[in-house]
Amino acid sequence: MESKNLYYAGFWRRYAAYIIDYVIIFYVYLSFVSFLTSILHNQIIELYSTGDLEKFIYPFYHLPYPFNLGIFPSDNPEAFYFMANRISFFVLLPLLPLYCWCYFAGLESGPLQATFGKMATGLYVTDKNGDRLSFARASGRFFGKCISNIFQLVFYGLAGWTSNKQALHDMMAGCLVLRR
Repeated sequence: MESKNLYYAGFWRRYAAYIIDYVIIFYVYLSFVSFLTSILHNQIIELYSTGDLEKFIYPFYHLPYPFNLGIFPSDNPEAFYFMANRISFFVLLPLLPLYCWCYFAGLESGPLQATFGKMATGLYVTDKNGDRLSFARASGRFFGKCISNIFQLVFYGLAGWTSNKQALHDMMAGCLVLRR
């Protein structure tokens, strides 16, 4: 691919796309947690109204403090709802990396070749030949970001210093981030 026709994405535009993407990711994640918590809330209120809440929470009385959070009054279902909210957040936390992987790899290997943040900032991702990424290559790029995240400013900062404006994870996956 001829380099004279390419407009490489600089560090700050890529950083803006990164911020937009993570705002979207956490908004969707927290919305899902809220949805799950509302379902739990309805179940807790139903258990409270039938008098079965004490039977449900009895096993939790014996957990050590960091797990029971010290809030198990059977006469206050809202306190138990608060704890259910925290539990649903942490139960779903292991799904967050899986969701991020699907978000980034799926959208960057899709027909638009960009995440929503990249679309908003006018960027897209290609391989070194200018072709659309395969899901495997986009996955490699995503997992390469795990290494880039270790020393963020250095490895992401490479996008501002290299001739092709590539960060470490782009070099590892053989990708380019270009402006439209």
